[in-house]
Amino acid sequence: MKSKDGELQGLQELLPKMCERNKTVELELSTAKVNTQDGEIYNLWDNLDSLDQYTRKNSLEIHGVPKAYSSTEEVVLAISNALDVDISSNDIEISHHLKRRNSITAIILKFASHKDKSKL
Repeated sequence: MKSKDGELQGLQELLPKMCERNKTVELELSTAKVNTQDGEIYNLWDNLDSLDQYTRKNSLEIHGVPKAYSSTEEVVLAISNALDVDISSNDIEISHHLKRRNSITAIILKFASHKDKSKL
């Protein structure tokens, strides 16, 4: 009985130390997971930004256009004529006004190809 009491007392003394060590290891593990996840999140945002930039490769934003024109395509063609650049309506996939909170008018347009955008 005395030997078992001694073992029990030794285990009771060891238990708080092991609990404290367990807490330390859990904290280190959660910190490591957060750091790993932060790196993965950063990489995902970086990849998303690269994809977004690629999708906007053929787009152009024009600011300060007066509202005298009937369509946004007409504005683009007028600007290309003023700059002496050969752009036709077939070169423009889509164009529309951007909704902004301030009074600045802006138009965004997407060209059929990057070469057409580069011409303008």
